[in-house]
Amino acid sequence: MKITTITCLISILILGVSCEKEGLIGTFRDSRDGNRYKMVRIGKQVWMAENLAYLPKVSPPGIWSQTDPVYYVLLYYGSSTQEAKSTGNGVLYNFPAAKVSCPRGWHLPTDDDWKEMELALGMDPAELDLIGARNSGSVGKKLKSNEDYIPPYGGDNSSGFNAKPSGSLYGDGRFLGYGGSDSFYWTSTSYGNMLFTRYLNGSDGINRSGGSPLLGYTVRCIK
Repeated sequence: MKITTITCLISILILGVSCEKEGLIGTFRDSRDGNRYKMVRIGKQVWMAENLAYLPKVSPPGIWSQTDPVYYVLLYYGSSTQEAKSTGNGVLYNFPAAKVSCPRGWHLPTDDDWKEMELALGMDPAELDLIGARNSGSVGKKLKSNEDYIPPYGGDNSSGFNAKPSGSLYGDGRFLGYGGSDSFYWTSTSYGNMLFTRYLNGSDGINRSGGSPLLGYTVRCIK
């Protein structure tokens, strides 16, 4: 029996993952809410190929915490979880929510997890630890969806990560960066009083910076 077959069987038994016979992409079903996610292998890692959509409760902008989990839905200003889910908009997490929301068998990626992926996609090792925009290897372009957006998002999705414009919840209660321009992702790694984040926009690169734990960003889980 091939190693890949054994790995697939283990994934099915432990994580509820289904594997395709060919290729590296399968699916995972979150037993908490029934949401199903595509997966992608990049280098030696397996990532969700979609943003996490787990939403046990929802709060309107203006409800903040640096210590307690708070969940938001892009452009939703109410407090009904069912109503928020019906919008079809993406879930945004403050950091306390982000670090506890990945399903069993998955985790919020560390800064090093992201750097390993960036290196696998062709980033110059000399750029990995830089703060701000890093453009070598066109990693951002490879991560971003190749769908048409206005303004242009500029992705080719050659990695299969399929990042889409997800926006964010800013510190003054505004939803920003949606509609084709920005994606913000949490990591679990501290950066002073903040956390390291990743930011994609219309450029071909990927930004490494910091975000306050009370902001609302998206989550991608890694296995």
